[in-house]
Amino acid sequence: MTLQQMLNSAADHHRAGRLQQAEKLYRAILAEQPYHADALHLLGVLANQTGHHEDACQWINKAIAQRPVAEYYFNLAGALISTGKFDESIVALRQAIAMKPNWPAAHANLGTLLQRAGNLDEAIACFHKAIALDPRNHLWHYNLGNACMAAQKNDQAIAAFNQAILINPNYPEALNNLGSTLHALGRFEEAVEKGRRALAINPNFVEALNNVGNSLINLSRFEEAVEVFLRAVALNPNLAVVHNNLGNVLCGLGRYPEAIDAYRQAIALQPHWPEALNNLSIALRSVGDIDAALAAAREALAERPGFILARENEAQALQLKGEVDQAIEILEQLTLDAPQDSRIFNTLGNALRSIGQLDRAIAAYQRSAELDPTNYLPASNYLFTLQFHIEDPAVILAAHQNWNTQFTSVLAPSPCIQGEGRDGGVERTQNAERRTLKDPHPTPPQFDSAHCGPEYKGRELALTSSSAFRVQRSAFSDRLRIAYLSPDFRHHCQSLFTTALFPHHDHEQFEIFCYSLFSKPDSITERLRACANTWRDVAFLSDAAIAEQIRKDEIDILIDLTMHMGNCRPLIHARKPAPIQACWLAYPGTTGMATMDYRLSDPHLDPAGWDIRYSEKTIRLPDTFWCYNPHGMSFDPAEALPEVNDLPALTNGYVTFGCLNDFSKINSATLNRWTQIMRKVPHSHLRLLIPTGQSRQRVADAFSTFGISTDRLEFVDRQERTPYLAEYHKIDLCLDTLPYNGHTTSLDAFWMGVPVLTQIGKTVVGRAGLSQLTNLRLPQFVAESEEQFHSRAIEWAKNLDGLAEIRRTLRERMNASPLMDAKKFAHDIETAFRNFIANL
Repeated sequence: MTLQQMLNSAADHHRAGRLQQAEKLYRAILAEQPYHADALHLLGVLANQTGHHEDACQWINKAIAQRPVAEYYFNLAGALISTGKFDESIVALRQAIAMKPNWPAAHANLGTLLQRAGNLDEAIACFHKAIALDPRNHLWHYNLGNACMAAQKNDQAIAAFNQAILINPNYPEALNNLGSTLHALGRFEEAVEKGRRALAINPNFVEALNNVGNSLINLSRFEEAVEVFLRAVALNPNLAVVHNNLGNVLCGLGRYPEAIDAYRQAIALQPHWPEALNNLSIALRSVGDIDAALAAAREALAERPGFILARENEAQALQLKGEVDQAIEILEQLTLDAPQDSRIFNTLGNALRSIGQLDRAIAAYQRSAELDPTNYLPASNYLFTLQFHIEDPAVILAAHQNWNTQFTSVLAPSPCIQGEGRDGGVERTQNAERRTLKDPHPTPPQFDSAHCGPEYKGRELALTSSSAFRVQRSAFSDRLRIAYLSPDFRHHCQSLFTTALFPHHDHEQFEIFCYSLFSKPDSITERLRACANTWRDVAFLSDAAIAEQIRKDEIDILIDLTMHMGNCRPLIHARKPAPIQACWLAYPGTTGMATMDYRLSDPHLDPAGWDIRYSEKTIRLPDTFWCYNPHGMSFDPAEALPEVNDLPALTNGYVTFGCLNDFSKINSATLNRWTQIMRKVPHSHLRLLIPTGQSRQRVADAFSTFGISTDRLEFVDRQERTPYLAEYHKIDLCLDTLPYNGHTTSLDAFWMGVPVLTQIGKTVVGRAGLSQLTNLRLPQFVAESEEQFHSRAIEWAKNLDGLAEIRRTLRERMNASPLMDAKKFAHDIETAFRNFIANL
């Protein structure tokens, strides 16, 4: 047998997969002719196939030394890739192309290597060359799509993937990556459709399941997403990325213990994964395991010291532990490390507000809003903080109206818009302008999703015309449908009032709906749920979806209980889903929203002539804005709360003033007001609820400036409700704050027998003390000026018998007042609802 015949026979064995026979013949040829180029080359190819990659490179290089041809360089590149020598493989492919310029596979392989090296433009050019030489090869189009997707040339990627699918309709990988590209563009419905097509071809395609799940999250189809991720886990339980994403959707559903298990499984599969550790930190914080949350955030930082999200989560955990100073230090450093990150400035603003650093908090919110003018959250935080800081109602109103112009006017129904809008934006016929606002719901922005494709970018908000109201209900029925919308149907100070009102609604006249924006129901949630005709958990729906549900429910009057406070969702009301919308309870003030028709108040909060201060029309309840249930925050309504004790000054030998208001209400002017009182009441003490750290030192320094020693100051930590109420056992007289009076805190003080001395403010939030004390018929604790505030504090400090008598009778006085007459309050608020209709 000649050498050529031996070579032909070896090649036949090689092609047939009989590799031992092929190798034996190749070596026999080389034994006779050691420099046989083809035998050297093919023996190298075989060595690469059998895993002997270094030997393969040596054999093929020997072949090239004998006769350099394009095919040898091409296969050398393959062997070099197998050994991880990617730069050398690029050189080999370039040599192959130089010798054989019209070889499409060489151009395609070079493109893949260049893409891996980050040379995306050159890679794309290589794929285009391969396609020009072989336009019917679906692989070249697929590779081009991948390179364009990596280069964020999404439109070109879509075109390439579509061409690959046109050539080969049963190409699940191309369908999956097309779905990833559509996801990156916010086209989530299309992304799901492409992913499901890929799964129809290959039901066990785990990467497609993962991507479909991520797109479903962004469509607020959370339960579907859970099913998809669980299916992916069942198919391949060893993919950390899927466990991480399952954790994200479970977290979004409020199923935090399950989310924690999923994150821990991801970390077990992929230890030292900073994103999963950071996500675990968030979930642990959500269940109140702050120490574990802090440890997880710090572990993420140990793996990636510059991880911005983990540093922010560390700061938030520290703030919850009461270590606010350290949290602020971290956040301030983050603003230097990530000066364009709007979220960090917003988080910093929240931390600064909590310690009364209002100027700095406002500056942080303003910077956050500048960096992301499409996100209403920092702008809403700014508006709420103004209530604590500004006494000019015109300035406050103007700021709120500016907010309305920026965020709600584009969403508010307009006569020029006909029919329903759709996700993807709204064309306004007034100016044909399209504007996209950021909807921060439902996916929490701080979670890190692991995609087999680009990340979530946000989406446009939808709009429905107000004409839908008249189509559904041409006239209001006798039984009005009243809806309350809140994130605080739970253990929250708001439940001190909702648990008073809700049980006393007249269900023959009013059908009560509750839309809960909170994901972790508790026993208080269940008490409130029992008071509603219809209860809807909507925390995980987008603003547009919630508005549409309200329309479907044909709500007559929608009551917002949050305004611009934490977890607010004002863009629901911006869509005007109910014909009448009103705000109540969060705080007396304005939303600034043109779509908010009414605000509830009382005659003491808002005297005649004050209506011009608000964008809404004011409806005054006859007596009070508040109706208080002291057991409203008790998980067990039969829980025994602390009783009223004797006046502590009678045994202490000195008067203890106090203020357990949130520290954000205590400013320099208030501190100065209190120092003047303590200077004139010898040996008096002052008991304050203040975070540990620099805040306490700042207060101590303010008092020491006026010669008041720190041993006269008593600082209190934030506590659970029962021990917090017991703190009033140590206080003789509470001193109120300005410009924002105590609201709930003052009612707590009255319930515990402690009167609150207030000064009437210039804005509505500064008239809460006047309203409450008027309802208690205790005008002697209301001051109209700072001088009168000082003088009355001093007079009461001398009148211990009077304070003792008021303490003895104040709880009874509370029970007998409009502040706790829940039946009358319910009747009054229902009369207001009828007035809304009458004024329509």
